Amino acid sequence: MDESGIIIASSNPTYLQALKDHQWQSVFLQARSHWFSKDGFSESRQQQSIGAFVFGHGMYEKAFTPFIGFTGKAYCLEVDDNFFQCDKMSQYKKLDQLLSVTKQNHESSGRSDYRLPLLR
Repeated sequence: MDESGIIIASSNPTYLQALKDHQWQSVFLQARSHWFSKDGFSESRQQQSIGAFVFGHGMYEKAFTPFIGFTGKAYCLEVDDNFFQCDKMSQYKKLDQLLSVTKQNHESSGRSDYRLPLLR
């Protein structure tokens, strides 16, 4: 994940499962207002319940020359309802803690990351 990692955090497990099931339209189009906060760009002023957090220099390098088929190694994390009301630094701290715990729990159960298309 360190090369092309992206964490998808959501307080709605339905969105995380839809991503894993490749239900792109339901998550990216139908639920697009849930990707932004009230003070962000959401037209309907919905509470944000899903977000993407990029890490790894590979994602940034690929973004300089985007191409059809551009993907990231996604790891989904369920967060509490208050997560998106925190500042970015607090969000990253919480993600770091959650990632540490969930990775330890998933080590014996196999892969927990998957390819997420970023440009189709």
